[in-house]
Amino acid sequence: MGLVPPGPMTTAEKIQGIVDAGTCVGCGACVVLAIGGTAKMRATQGGPVPSFDTGETFSDIAWTACPGKGVDYPELYRQHFGNLPEDWRVGIVNKMWTGFACDQVIRRAGASGGVTSRVLIHLLETGRVDGVVLARQDLPIPGEARLSISNQQSRINSQQSATTPSFRPFDIPWMVLDASLAERICGWKPATPISEVLEEIARHAEAHPNWLDLVA
Repeated sequence: MGLVPPGPMTTAEKIQGIVDAGTCVGCGACVVLAIGGTAKMRATQGGPVPSFDTGETFSDIAWTACPGKGVDYPELYRQHFGNLPEDWRVGIVNKMWTGFACDQVIRRAGASGGVTSRVLIHLLETGRVDGVVLARQDLPIPGEARLSISNQQSRINSQQSATTPSFRPFDIPWMVLDASLAERICGWKPATPISEVLEEIARHAEAHPNWLDLVA
């Protein structure tokens, strides 16, 4: 089903049609493939969407790569779930799992366990794609994506989220949360028991007596 009217249209008009139709998934691919320099991601209640001047120009790849064209996501939600999600950034969640890349190098280099990086590398290794368009949240403005196109594993490994250059007076070496609610609702349990985490903290504290000295 097509969501963009037929006929000659600029890429900017096509992409704006996707945003207006509510089928934009907020991936940011069109923003990093913009040529004119006015495209940015804009925060909305339903998640980030591209925003740009009417005269903005885009690479032809921007329209090819758009996952929102031709797919009416609101209608798909109604067909499969009977309603729309309360939060479009999350969608409708029936069950939850956690996962990470088995390759420890990829896992440590990734921002969230390296799952996306491992999938992209697999696609490259098996010849299913020739290259990958990466949108990295980079410095000096972490909130704005920077374009990177690569066919090398090392480049993909390096595309994790950037941190701000500002000084942080505090950091959190460990965080222990109560997972009982997640266990009751989803049947999920953390891989490492809380008792083991607390023992690890105790061992570190004994070996480094001043580890909790305040710096601010």
